[in-house]
Amino acid sequence: EALFQRAITADPGNAVVLGNYSLFRTALRKDHEQMDELYRRAIEADPGNPLTLGGYATFLSDVRKLDDQADKAFNRALAAFPDHAPTIAAYARFLARTRQDHDGAETLFQRALAADPGNSTILCDYGVFAWTIRGDDPRAEAFLQKAIEADPLAAAPRGAYAAYLLERGYTEKGLALLDEAIPGLPGETLLRALFLKYAHGKSDDARAEALLGIHDLLERWIRCPNFDRSREIRCLGEIGHPQPDLLAALIRVIAARDDMDVLDRFPAWTSVARQKP
Repeated sequence: EALFQRAITADPGNAVVLGNYSLFRTALRKDHEQMDELYRRAIEADPGNPLTLGGYATFLSDVRKLDDQADKAFNRALAAFPDHAPTIAAYARFLARTRQDHDGAETLFQRALAADPGNSTILCDYGVFAWTIRGDDPRAEAFLQKAIEADPLAAAPRGAYAAYLLERGYTEKGLALLDEAIPGLPGETLLRALFLKYAHGKSDDARAEALLGIHDLLERWIRCPNFDRSREIRCLGEIGHPQPDLLAALIRVIAARDDMDVLDRFPAWTSVARQKP
């Protein structure tokens, strides 16, 4: 708390700091009102900061679940900065995930890429959209590969492409790419990747290593509010994962729909917990 307050005092309009602080306040403090006030103060202090305006819109959607207000905030941000590619892409994700407006999201993704065609993050997000929403595998794979080419050092596109390959049944290639990505992944993205490694791991040791990492992140209150791998878990159950019930329970905890203690009924989980120093 003290470090976040120092960071906000030093740079009150920093959307990244505010976004991370909002996750901290949500998970540990359950205090949405203060975060709302902080964002409002940041916008008043620097109304010309597109990251703050876009960050506030994402906060309203992902954290507060105030979708109508978030929609207005995104439109306000884009009215002020119509060519700011990250905000355009964030609004596209909002339309796809929350409004189920897939055609609108498609238009915005295309607009974001026109504004910044070499942006690895946007290329990756569009590839994931083409894969998970449109079901367009050739386009999804092409854009995920473009994202990696645009920034060969970025871990997130490698992790997203690994997830795509794993769901398509290319297990060995997907796990190898996932292992390349994991050391560079932070927070929520790392938690998603470790879940995939546990879900698709081929040995007890590989699964135990991934589960240990998941345990550590969950203990540190890392969560992914929109996490859902239920379709994949059904497939994994069919091919014989040793702990399908634990996989399903992990999804709910990772998505912050259940508390972590519901996992204590699984021997594989308690065994990992006992290994921690």
